Amino acid sequence: MAALANYKPYLRGVPAGLPFRWDRATLARGLNFTLTTSLGEIDLLGEMAGGGHYQDLLPGAIELCLFETRCLS
Repeated sequence: MAALANYKPYLRGVPAGLPFRWDRATLARGLNFTLTTSLGEIDLLGEMAGGGHYQDLLPGAIELCLFETRCLS
């Protein structure tokens, strides 16, 4: 959450001006987030069609360090 906060994350594909907070409560209530940021688009997926949940995909994930933040791809 903190890694994206400075890049103005906003829900992709929704009307401009729709209230959206990028905080822990928002993340806890959601599963998949498709976002637009000042750096470009990013998808945060808690579940992938045909792939399963995070725990199912973790063994085959590749670890990356982006903007000093650990990411899995």
